[in-house]
Amino acid sequence: SRIQVLEYLHQRAWWRVAQGHLFFTVVLWATFFVQIYRRADVEHAFKVKDGITQHIQQIEAHPSISGVNLMEPNQGEVPCR
Repeated sequence: SRIQVLEYLHQRAWWRVAQGHLFFTVVLWATFFVQIYRRADVEHAFKVKDGITQHIQQIEAHPSISGVNLMEPNQGEVPCR
């Protein structure tokens, strides 16, 4: 009958829209999981970077290597050569 055809067409249109929404939702979730996977090791990477930074900041040049004479604490600034 005519009502059954209208109901069938309405249901078919609803499924078509629902499939589009489902595809969009799956793409959003996939994007979310990819970002989580790519950024999962952020804390470890920060610790490595922080450790390297602290190590480099603690490096001191030895005067015999640099060729610069040590200054006494009471001396003023010395101009660059």
